[in-house]
Amino acid sequence: MVTKTKKLTLQDIAIIYHSPEDESWIAHSIHTDQIGLGLTPVDALAELMRIVDKLLHLAAEDSTISLLRKAPDEVIEIVKAAKPFPIEWVEVAHKKAHGTWPSSARSDTVDSQNTDAYTAALSEAV
Repeated sequence: MVTKTKKLTLQDIAIIYHSPEDESWIAHSIHTDQIGLGLTPVDALAELMRIVDKLLHLAAEDSTISLLRKAPDEVIEIVKAAKPFPIEWVEVAHKKAHGTWPSSARSDTVDSQNTDAYTAALSEAV
């Protein structure tokens, strides 16, 4: 038996910010309300990319799964003060999310004292 899945694409924005309470970075999707956590902004974004990719695959196979869900207003408010996330960091996060970043390579991106917020475009398709 062949199961047909529909093709899905998602254009989204991730807000990446530091959480002192969690002592980690959070990458939050504003259109799916999914989050990724990591010790660095790149790791948090990579985790979010993995989660959104899995969500897209599930939604493509099961029409009862809701893909879009708006993030809370207080998260979206962070965008006003956020800086663009460098495209090079997005590329590293993408490679980490899809398993093509060498585990021996470092991906430190920010000083440990940095708590700036960032925005990054997410583009996923299944």
